[in-house]
Amino acid sequence: MRKETCALILAGLALTTTPSLAENSQGTIVVTATRTPAPTSAIGSSVSVLTADDLQDLGVAYVDDALRILPGIGVSQTGGPGGQSTVRIRGEEGYRTVVLLDGIRIDDPAGTQIATNFANLLVADIAQIEVVRGPQSLLYGPDAVGGVIQILTDRPSDGLHYTAEASGGSYRTFGESGSVAYGAGKFGLALNATHRQDVGFTEKVGDPALADPDGQRLLSLHGVVRGEPNDDLGLEAVLHYTKSSDKFDGASAFPPFSPADPNRVLNSEEIDGRFAIDHHGWRRANTELAYSVASSRREDLDNGLPFAFGSRFDGVRQQGSLVSTIDVASGQALVIGGDYTHVTAKTDAIEEHSNDTGVFGEWQGELAHVIHLTGGVRYDDDDDFGSHVSGRATLAWLPEFFAGETTKLHSSYGTGFRAPSPFERTTNSAAGLPPLREEDSRGVDFGVEQSFTGQAAILDVTLFEQWIKNEIRYDNVNFTGYFQEPGESFARGAEITGNWRKPLHFGALTSFDLQTALTYTDSKVRSPDAESGLPRIRRPRYMTATTITLGFGEDRVSLALTVRSAAKTEDGFSSFRAPLDSYGVVGVSARCKLSPKIEAFLRGDNIFNEQYQEVAGFATSGAALYAGIRIRG
Repeated sequence: MRKETCALILAGLALTTTPSLAENSQGTIVVTATRTPAPTSAIGSSVSVLTADDLQDLGVAYVDDALRILPGIGVSQTGGPGGQSTVRIRGEEGYRTVVLLDGIRIDDPAGTQIATNFANLLVADIAQIEVVRGPQSLLYGPDAVGGVIQILTDRPSDGLHYTAEASGGSYRTFGESGSVAYGAGKFGLALNATHRQDVGFTEKVGDPALADPDGQRLLSLHGVVRGEPNDDLGLEAVLHYTKSSDKFDGASAFPPFSPADPNRVLNSEEIDGRFAIDHHGWRRANTELAYSVASSRREDLDNGLPFAFGSRFDGVRQQGSLVSTIDVASGQALVIGGDYTHVTAKTDAIEEHSNDTGVFGEWQGELAHVIHLTGGVRYDDDDDFGSHVSGRATLAWLPEFFAGETTKLHSSYGTGFRAPSPFERTTNSAAGLPPLREEDSRGVDFGVEQSFTGQAAILDVTLFEQWIKNEIRYDNVNFTGYFQEPGESFARGAEITGNWRKPLHFGALTSFDLQTALTYTDSKVRSPDAESGLPRIRRPRYMTATTITLGFGEDRVSLALTVRSAAKTEDGFSSFRAPLDSYGVVGVSARCKLSPKIEAFLRGDNIFNEQYQEVAGFATSGAALYAGIRIRG
């Protein structure tokens, strides 16, 4: 039996499931779904959570590798670390998802589309990752069509705390990370520095001219300062800096359209910051005033010189926001706010600016402690594309069908839009093509969550469907620019997620945790060319992920086995369409507490050395082993 077949069977063994790795019977507290702290049990949107403990059990170094185990999320990367990494939610493109780091939107306005590259996002110092699936434009503005991913880092607590970590392994990988946090009453400071480098492997498949390793050097710095001048006022400043140098092979998956070039390097630098003032206590209202800026600079070099077809890509996003949560009555709240966004994109050929102003209001309420409802509307005024109205409504109903068990029926519906990126607009303008208009979107989902065996096991099944009207697509036949299809592209499918957690007293084995996610996605192209009706590329029709975690000796030792699989994926364009082989990848990780302050860890990736591709023509890591030590105080 082939290794991928075994992996597919292992990945489907567990369908005792839950919507969140971090969730318990009361529900994990999240802030992204409603912009106010709320337990997942009271949220109608589909939400998944990864905590710091989850990330350490998985043993991964990058955020995108952690996201791979969640339902509804597909990840495709061109090669190894440093290669372009795209995260898609429910079959939508990465540029239709908003990604936040401590409230800062970190996409790149100078990119082909305004998307986030996950290749430089490390898990060091992360407290929680929250994923909200489905349209979220009401609270987060344009582009939040597929959903929202928010990365929340550690906040300082009272006393002095520190962490130091060193690791190394395959592909001559070395990493070091250090954190220090200090809190004293109403003041706190947290700092983290992480460095990682590897020689890498040849990212291109089957081209001897490109048979050189493509590695990465990455430095990440992050700081948070908080203060409370008085009982009603809170201040917080966040600063994030990333610098990376990534080797890559300058050839497409289809060599006739791009010559072989093994000497390309992409240098990137990002500086992100946010300052927020939080006031609470006045007339039962909590109000936050915030300003954030995200700046990115990319330089594409060929043999140390600027790449001939464009080498400089600079983007800046500035955003100011004011959001107030008003407790209208017991169990009833009104969230109102507004934001102003200014975006600048500058390359060797263009300099474009855009502005968007949005205001919104949402009612959030509960009825008899078993029905949780939200409903709201947003108005946006885009300087180039006029006004738009978006909305969202959600429902979470908690009936008591079975004694001692919990049931949750949840549903959401939302609308949104995406304006053409500066690159899309200028490409059409330079080619004399018709101007582009904005995309419109809508999405709906419905799910049932049920616990079993005294809430030790939870099963959630969610059905979803999303539509994109006037979708902007590149002309993959004539290669002249972008066009729009007046019809609607769609993605529909199902997410089955689950968890079975059980404390044990079987010798040294003290805990057992089984988590699984199965996603089916049917996503089709609607366009006026030969691609119409074809599956959207790089979106597996079937994805599974199962993680089994065992704790020994009161969890002094933790072992985790993760199995991922994907099947029925296509890549390429027009007559160059090609199916990608199905695959199953198995990884293991272990943690061992050597003392109250010292912990050793080990991770094995792709331990059966599965040969597979997420992007046509690009290799993925073979069997690899990494080890390290972590000190806490």
